[in-house]
Amino acid sequence: MELEKLKNMNTTALAFLGDSIYTTYVRSKLLENSIDMHVKSLHIKSTKYVSAASQAIALKWLWEERILTEEEYKISRRAYNRPIATKAKNAHPLDYKKSTALEALIGYLYYADRDRMSLLLDKIYEKLNRREYE
Repeated sequence: MELEKLKNMNTTALAFLGDSIYTTYVRSKLLENSIDMHVKSLHIKSTKYVSAASQAIALKWLWEERILTEEEYKISRRAYNRPIATKAKNAHPLDYKKSTALEALIGYLYYADRDRMSLLLDKIYEKLNRREYE
């Protein structure tokens, strides 16, 4: 996809894609590390990473640690600042906005730079995995 078109794409559409990529990433990591785990246990464990609250923590960490490039930061801020069109069922509105911004960033990187997307997903997973022990 053309980079200029991608930079101006609707961030909600990017989040739509990013949500599925992030969920698939987390599920595949859990399967790699837990071959014999039951599906119910995998689902429960996946919520540690895929919930709006966890994704909000991940985005806040990416912003605070200045891990993102300027363009990645702009995309995530644009997504965060977009008015909420839907109501979150089980999430605080600010967490929902941050999680949607993270998903939009992942959707953007899927087209712009998949190696960078993989690197950030690995960093996020490691960070959220360490939270369990902090």
